[in-house]
Amino acid sequence: MAGPDEEWYVEPSSWNFVITPVSIISFIIALILPKLLSPLACGIFQPRTKNIPPKLQTHFHTLISSTIHAIVVTVIDVYLILSGSLGTNYIFSKNSLGFASLQFSLGYFVGDFIVCFMDPYLRSDMGSISHHVTGLLSISFSLANQGIFMYLITFRTIAELSTPFVNLRWYHYQLGNKDNFWYKFASLSMMALFFLSRIATLPYNWYALIVTLMDPQCAVIVKIYYRVWIVSGYLVLDFLNLYWFSKMLKGARKFFSQKKDS
Repeated sequence: MAGPDEEWYVEPSSWNFVITPVSIISFIIALILPKLLSPLACGIFQPRTKNIPPKLQTHFHTLISSTIHAIVVTVIDVYLILSGSLGTNYIFSKNSLGFASLQFSLGYFVGDFIVCFMDPYLRSDMGSISHHVTGLLSISFSLANQGIFMYLITFRTIAELSTPFVNLRWYHYQLGNKDNFWYKFASLSMMALFFLSRIATLPYNWYALIVTLMDPQCAVIVKIYYRVWIVSGYLVLDFLNLYWFSKMLKGARKFFSQKKDS
């Protein structure tokens, strides 16, 4: 890999890349959209959302902001990877659009975490809470250190490709639309994209991480507790992805066995 720009990475940049207009706007959107804008819009344009059980109402409205976040960062990150804008240096590659993507995700994770923590049902979902905390810490660490490991985080964020279909399936499931075309379409798309973006990419993700941690430059600039934390973050996210995908497979087997019996 190419050597680092020595003038770029001298000291951590503190909050300069963390608290920015992009992260602040994203935070505000993630905070007020599920609490104010989405309930208001759904009450006017989609009255059927009132049929969703009361305890799941907040969860439903967080899916709106989740979908917006997933679409925005996936489009940006796929472009960055496919265009080669981040280069091939896993440690030092950086890009202004990449910074904007990370800052947008940071604001979303903070705002959505607050909304989830305020809701008893969402607060009990330790899988989603762990996912948010892990993503929040990794992005914060990268931004606070001038975008270090931007390539690794950007590539992993492409996993959000499946999120809009996960949310669309949940919405139709709660409304009892299991025979609806959009429910079936969302279910198939969810499984296919979840596998492609989160499971099939596991070997490359771990290869890139190991190559990065074994690089002498990484050993010099990244302290041991950061490296331990990065590995543990990978383990948490991949465990969750494998667990969630196993549940998808179980649901798919049950669906097809019922169809076969009928």
